[in-house]
Amino acid sequence: MITRNQGLLSVIIPFRDAERFLTSAVLPFRESLLDGSVELILVDNDSSDGSIELIKGYIEEGLPLRLVTSHQAGPGPARNTGLEHARGDYIAFLDADDQVQPEGLLALCQRMQSSGADLAIFNHCRLYPSGRVSNNRRSDLLENRTPISDLEGKLRLLHNFNVAWNKVYSRSLLDTNGLSFPSGIYEDVPWSISCLYAANRIITEPAVLYTYRQHPSSTLKKQGKPHMVLPDQYQLALDCCRRLGCDRDWADALIERGVAHGLLVAYERTRLNKRHRMQLMRKLIRYISENNGWRVVIGSDRIRPLQRWALFLRMPIVLELERRRSNRQRKLVRKLKNDTT
Repeated sequence: MITRNQGLLSVIIPFRDAERFLTSAVLPFRESLLDGSVELILVDNDSSDGSIELIKGYIEEGLPLRLVTSHQAGPGPARNTGLEHARGDYIAFLDADDQVQPEGLLALCQRMQSSGADLAIFNHCRLYPSGRVSNNRRSDLLENRTPISDLEGKLRLLHNFNVAWNKVYSRSLLDTNGLSFPSGIYEDVPWSISCLYAANRIITEPAVLYTYRQHPSSTLKKQGKPHMVLPDQYQLALDCCRRLGCDRDWADALIERGVAHGLLVAYERTRLNKRHRMQLMRKLIRYISENNGWRVVIGSDRIRPLQRWALFLRMPIVLELERRRSNRQRKLVRKLKNDTT
């Protein structure tokens, strides 16, 4: 049994073939590692490059890194492995190709202690290959430093980016509610939404503490069948929140968000071929039907009118035709802009 260390922050970094990024992820923690305020748990997910040798080199130099292994595919199971080894009262996650400010995380832990919060949500920016940086477009949701504990406040925060790495968690929040990551991509969806709902008291931080590196070759930007899991991940989120006692307003918000997210992946991103798009749309229709969400979809202003009725009539082919029409309109707008500039 692992003994918890009061006040310690455990930062879990799953990685696979991340040799070129690990130095910028690990070294900012040098001082906090040496003074014992942070433990870094690096979870190898079957790397074949020099990642493990790099980490072992840092350990030999005196950095107290903890290296563990997960042979289960994907970041979700790897993060679960890290949680099994974590000794801290507070937990944070860092993707190996990103960067975070350790001082900001530790300051949030202090705020959580003083305010009694069991969840902290902080701001982030995106770093593109060109060097361009863009801030979180929903930074406004994080500006109020007053702790949040009501459903209305949580519903607002639901519109922030639902990922694992923009939060600090109390260990008691995770253990009390039995929270863990699922397999598959979009694993952050059920985890983040369930943690948000389960939290008794939430604090927010508008300062940008995390740099989210954008890669054209990242898993979420690849084409193919793995994207079919998206409605299933929202169903897991809904099932968990129902287990925790959520009401109809929260369930409706998840239904609407899941459908809008699914349509975004099908319409706006080049992630799916026609066959996979049709499969995803059928899964979205089933997600709505099984959760009695037709009223939510028909009344949603986040879903286009024709999309709403195509879903209601259970006609994915109409959704495909609407996608083609929308794409033609966007191409025409781009052409007009190019012709006039």
